[in-house]
Amino acid sequence: MILLNFLNRCKSYNFHLKSLTPEKKCLLLLGLAFVLTRTCIINKHALQSDIEYYATIGYQSLTAKEKGLTIYDITSLEYPPLAVAFLYTPNYLIWDTSLPFTSYLDLYIKSYRGILCFIDFANFTFLLLIIRRLYLNENTYISYLFLGGILYLLSTVIFIDLIYDRLDMVLLFLITVCFYFQIQGRLLLSAFFLSIGICFKLIPLLLLPIWTLGWLSNFDCRIIDFKCFKQYTFVLKSLWYLIIFSLGILGSCYWVYGSYAFSFLGYHGNRGIQIESLYSTIIQLIGLFGLSYELETSFGSQNVVSIVSPFISKLSFFIIFFGCMGVFFKIFQFLSNKRVKSSSCIASTKPVIIGTGYLLTLLFFLIGSKVLSTQYFLLPISFIAILFPNKHYGIGLLWLFILLLSIIIFPYLYDSDIISKSAIKLGKPSLLGTLLLSSRNGMLVYLFYLLYSQMDTPKSNEPPLVSLLFPFWENKEVYRSFLLILVVSSLLLLVNFFD
Repeated sequence: MILLNFLNRCKSYNFHLKSLTPEKKCLLLLGLAFVLTRTCIINKHALQSDIEYYATIGYQSLTAKEKGLTIYDITSLEYPPLAVAFLYTPNYLIWDTSLPFTSYLDLYIKSYRGILCFIDFANFTFLLLIIRRLYLNENTYISYLFLGGILYLLSTVIFIDLIYDRLDMVLLFLITVCFYFQIQGRLLLSAFFLSIGICFKLIPLLLLPIWTLGWLSNFDCRIIDFKCFKQYTFVLKSLWYLIIFSLGILGSCYWVYGSYAFSFLGYHGNRGIQIESLYSTIIQLIGLFGLSYELETSFGSQNVVSIVSPFISKLSFFIIFFGCMGVFFKIFQFLSNKRVKSSSCIASTKPVIIGTGYLLTLLFFLIGSKVLSTQYFLLPISFIAILFPNKHYGIGLLWLFILLLSIIIFPYLYDSDIISKSAIKLGKPSLLGTLLLSSRNGMLVYLFYLLYSQMDTPKSNEPPLVSLLFPFWENKEVYRSFLLILVVSSLLLLVNFFD
């Protein structure tokens, strides 16, 4: 009897599954994949986790609150006040905050990872909504939806040791939601989330030129009438809302913390050339031909110290600025050739172009930053997943390999081959470590070049399944990416064997 009931239920479920639309079936599969992967991630004992440091901040915040002080009165911090406030939120889920720190830490870890998992789910939801908005009218919409979702899940699974143990998932969510509301034409909400992102960490400030460009309407770069104020209605409103929200948040932080609210600016301004950055890789490669350099630990990271380090450290800000402006003018020129004219904003009529601007800006930040912590690679993940089906699949393949190299660099081989850590002092990267850093950073530059140069190329029309299974047959970009990965992998294996 029980067996018959079970079989009847299976038939009923099978009937319901067959009646689902292809889109719902795809979403069901992605939902199941999300649950399975997140179950593994949330229970993983992460290497080099920062949660204990976050718990210390949360615990010190409680102590300061009991004394009528702020956390900045008892310790110095590298984070902006909004990020510090987020690190306090797990305390609301801990039933007894008066516990000893060891007991408090266990509860904090569970609470923090639970909050990050919820934010991850929200980000994944918005990502799928963006893909639907961009490709719903395409014949290959279901393939784009599935491949974009799978690429996001694969990218985050590769970062299993970092995704729920750092703050950058929160920043990724804020940027993704900002873009979603922008392509929907929801000016107020987009400005709100961008202002939160800027006050949470300064990185989204680099997106301001592209974000502003996305609000232009009736766009024609070759025949701009600066007297036509209707063209700039959305732009002026967006900047006004952004300023109001940002000043409101910063003013509140200053009211609570005083001048300490901006102490993080000096901290990050004085940081050196971090070992994983492109500048560090260049110094290491030149070091093979005689340039002297050493490693030191400062500002919570391992930095390269050489005669050129102070100059590069100061120059990096200008490199990032001019690089991001270069992306802005590239998008501007591309739209000029398209002669877009619409009463709606450009982000609504040409969301793929503006999304590409977001992605290129974030990638150039990774290239030009003097500090390239591995968790920074979380920031472009949403836009790679959104845009890579629209281009050739070599981009997705190349991106996954870059992430794989990044997670090998940190945390798995960081102590042994990147900083050659010993009981006495830090050593220079091993040959394998230098090759890993050079390969990862070189491929990152190549990925940026591919995306930047393909702005003027048409959308990929190859059959999705065939291209995914046999990428080397489809086009030159995919073939080159596949060949590059093969060569780098072979070199790494050889060096690891003989090192």
